[in-house]
Amino acid sequence: MQACERTNLREELDEALLPFRLVRKRKGKPRDGWVRGIREAIGLPVEELERRVGVQRWEIHRIEKSEQSQRVMLSTLKRAAEGLGCEVVYALVPKEGTLKEMAQGAGGVARGGAGKEARGAGRGEGGGGEVYRLGGDVFQDVADDPAAGGVPGAAAKDGPRG
Repeated sequence: MQACERTNLREELDEALLPFRLVRKRKGKPRDGWVRGIREAIGLPVEELERRVGVQRWEIHRIEKSEQSQRVMLSTLKRAAEGLGCEVVYALVPKEGTLKEMAQGAGGVARGGAGKEARGAGRGEGGGGEVYRLGGDVFQDVADDPAAGGVPGAAAKDGPRG
């Protein structure tokens, strides 16, 4: 792969991964897994989910157990998600920063495209969360900001910046 192709791919992926980086701080998942958690949250009985997915009751329980133990296949999870009226969103997200920063090695400041901006240490600059660019828009992770209610993965759109 040519260097310019790699750079373009990295920029495209960094932009696609932006929403995942914004919610990266949310720890964990529902105690009983996403399938069971969503099923119970929307009040959907096992019998209705089994009808929608086209399997028997024990299969729904097997899917929920395999998800809890992190053994569920993506294709199985997709079928269950469709039965719940949801979709599976799958991504590999850098633990810190962006792909551009990973490629640069030491994690420098991204310039242009999708990336993390440098941010002052104090909250006097409009918050202390990470700031990301997506095209001309700027988003700030406000998960730890009391003014945002401390909502995990919350992001505030600051608008275009130059």
